[in-house]
Amino acid sequence: MAPSTVYQVDEEKNMQTRRYAGCSDEQLMAYIQRGHEQAFEVLYDRYWHELYRFAWNVLRSEADAKDAVQEVFVSFWMRRDQIEITTTLAAYLHKAVHYKVLNSASRLLEGSRTHLPLSYEMANAFAMQIDPIALKELEDTLSRQMAKLPPAMENVLRMSVEEQLSTAEIARHLGLSEQTIKNQLTAARKRMRILCRDMVFPVLFFMFF
Repeated sequence: MAPSTVYQVDEEKNMQTRRYAGCSDEQLMAYIQRGHEQAFEVLYDRYWHELYRFAWNVLRSEADAKDAVQEVFVSFWMRRDQIEITTTLAAYLHKAVHYKVLNSASRLLEGSRTHLPLSYEMANAFAMQIDPIALKELEDTLSRQMAKLPPAMENVLRMSVEEQLSTAEIARHLGLSEQTIKNQLTAARKRMRILCRDMVFPVLFFMFF
């Protein structure tokens, strides 16, 4: 291929990438489901870092965290035409990594009894024993209970739980002080414990709160 032709191909690819970069998550998903690889690359670049950071915070291993996120994205691409997203794309990806991390934590705990926090060991033991359908029902119950919170409090809690945003990130996004966010999260978690006090599996809080 002549140099001028190579340059033209690269320039067209860069133009397409820039076009995808300006798309919303919903638009990217539509392109991805039609098989647009560059749209998938933009999505990957958009969320890889924060998903990796979440996985690393739990696993404390660069290699294991990278593997967990990579597996989620590979599965996402392979199943792109089957995926149905009922929340946001960010929440979907975070939940997928959440489950992948639990599975990775299970292997680590069985293999070497690492220094993972006790809460994750308990949550993992719980997740390994409960039927996936029952677990989904429990998650739905938590979501319904969260909807009973005051709107501002619910929004902050969902950003923390479903999107795995830090207090500082939530504060920047909402234009509020970090202390205000901390106060809202503390109040929200207290209310959730009251709302869910009759749940059969309160250990689920270790997985989400």
